[in-house]
Amino acid sequence: YQFLVPLDGNSLSDWLLPLLYINPHYSSTLDSWFRYGRIIQPVAQAIMPLASPILDYVKNSTLQRYSNKIGVQMRKVKGTLDVNKFVDIAKLLVLENEFEKNDTVFHVASDDQTLRKQALDRIQQEGYAATFLPPEYVYSPEGKEGLLRDNVLGLQFALVEMYLLSQCDELVITHGSSFGYFAAAWGGKKPTYLTANGHHRSIIV
Repeated sequence: YQFLVPLDGNSLSDWLLPLLYINPHYSSTLDSWFRYGRIIQPVAQAIMPLASPILDYVKNSTLQRYSNKIGVQMRKVKGTLDVNKFVDIAKLLVLENEFEKNDTVFHVASDDQTLRKQALDRIQQEGYAATFLPPEYVYSPEGKEGLLRDNVLGLQFALVEMYLLSQCDELVITHGSSFGYFAAAWGGKKPTYLTANGHHRSIIV
């Protein structure tokens, strides 16, 4: 169980530890089980081991050929989502980490084809490599919210997408997206997320 707690007094903005973890009666035991309070990562790795064909696709992904990986996850929201902000923050993370441009790749994931295409076009215009899942494995006009989620193949590739994001060195995700949050937690990552009033660094450690 993870709970939203205030980061800045104005909004609920991050996932933190279970309330039990800060309870003095349980904290020492839980701390011995979950290093640094990371709960989802070891549990997910234990109960969600990748199997074929998911594992095969992940191993053969172009993403694995690069030393530096930036994940960009955009969840369609009410109103306008500024794709350029996601890409700009991702580029700043490249500079912040001093990643070599020719050995850096952006993995782009979105539940909206238009948003994904806009991000891919911008990334490639900036001269960066980009990876993404084939659209036929992600989208379906007959599916709920336009996604391929009502059959085994679609669910398998939803896991592939989430796992590939979890393997990125840095993540720029949509605030309030459980898909992005779980990918970050699965990989033990500290994501940067975008809200209506700007971008924020997660306080997960």
